Amino acid sequence: MENITLVEASAGLYEPGVFTRHSHLEPLALEYLASVLKKEGYKTNILQQREEPADKFLKKILGTKPNLVAFSTFTYSFPYSKNLAGMIKGTNNKIYTVFGGVHVSSYPQSIDDKAIDFIVLGEGEHTLLDLVKTLDNGGRLENVNGIAYWDDGIKITEPRKRIENLDELPFPLRPKTILEKTRINTLMYPTKSEQKGVASIAYSRGCSYGCSFCASKNIWGKTVNWRSVKSIVDEIEELQRQFRTNTIFFTDLTFNLDKGKVLELCDELTKQKISVSWDAMLRATSPDGSLLVDKGLLEAMKKAKCAKVSYGLESLISEIQEVYNKKGEINALKQILELGNSIGLINKGYLIIGEPKLETKETLDYTKEILKELSLDELRISFLTPFPNTSTYFECEQEKRIITKNWAKYTSDEPILELDHLNKEELIEARKEIFREFYQNSSYEKRMKSKIKRFPHLKKSYDEHLQFLEQKEVLE
Repeated sequence: MENITLVEASAGLYEPGVFTRHSHLEPLALEYLASVLKKEGYKTNILQQREEPADKFLKKILGTKPNLVAFSTFTYSFPYSKNLAGMIKGTNNKIYTVFGGVHVSSYPQSIDDKAIDFIVLGEGEHTLLDLVKTLDNGGRLENVNGIAYWDDGIKITEPRKRIENLDELPFPLRPKTILEKTRINTLMYPTKSEQKGVASIAYSRGCSYGCSFCASKNIWGKTVNWRSVKSIVDEIEELQRQFRTNTIFFTDLTFNLDKGKVLELCDELTKQKISVSWDAMLRATSPDGSLLVDKGLLEAMKKAKCAKVSYGLESLISEIQEVYNKKGEINALKQILELGNSIGLINKGYLIIGEPKLETKETLDYTKEILKELSLDELRISFLTPFPNTSTYFECEQEKRIITKNWAKYTSDEPILELDHLNKEELIEARKEIFREFYQNSSYEKRMKSKIKRFPHLKKSYDEHLQFLEQKEVLE
């Protein structure tokens, strides 16, 4: 197989949002696939679509003269990617099309479409390599673990075992053309205009918690595997040499799942004087309510140049937290967030609104008010979305609450569930109101000014973030 083209297609699907996503990050999964394929002698191309129209991007794909095109998709990008695959097949039916990622791993029935030849289920590096070699050698597909394909019906082979030693994987193959454009557009230090070579790094893969709305288990199961600290430090140093990287996003679903490993990494970054700012996603409490974050952990992270921590708060209503398999006593959350605030970390909070049975005008009003008491610098608000093969999906499907199965709408940026106490318009308006009042209340302004006074380097970060919000006309 002479040419393998790896694609992340998303142009025109999902404009940078105010309430949810709006960072431009590298296609890390594809870069890992490319590095493994290249190591085995295969020529690879990585294409990431941003603003190009479909016809132009299709020409770019076909211009690589591919024998195989592999798409990595989220649920919302799946329909668009499938249409592109159909166009590729219409041009040359001999080109293999392969789909991977969280959506198809959660919903392997997607193989029931002529545009898709194969689905890679779960962790993809060894599976795609095995599939490519099998196609090259005319081997038997049923012997390739971890795939789905069509053969007079859906065929799903034996699951492939997880990669336990992540250090055996070569570093991701990062195209310079992509790293030149990557940015963390949200509140961050250094701010967007000063970031260089923004890279995504995975210290671990997987999450053991299993929140009801999360589909990550469909990729990783519930086992978490870690890389060595040496591997992480070596990768950062390589990024700095190649791309002058000064900003990193750790992709770990729960960065602080193992406190000892976090402290070990921070100690080495500090010892080696690695000068790169980074952002990580933390979990504040375990399902039983015990704290997973303390002063020592945050101080070690800050000393190692961590600039920002993001917390999956999900809900501030205890009954809704239990539905999500979360727990977080408000006073404990206040304590954790104030610790980060006191040492100059940027605190971001993720919220999910729209739980079908329990969300009411009263719960949303309470959320709006309690947010004013939390030392958060940035807020992301999503609508509860029933991603395939999650507990939320099965429950909402059984109760006939799912408004649409048009996967393109599964962005978390619009309500697609029927609620008992609120309609779609009320939920949308409530999100706007929560967001506006969070940023416009006097406590936020007071906290921001105090933080800038204590940590002057953050002034430009706050200025650019508030300018972005004003440009999007969400702040009156």
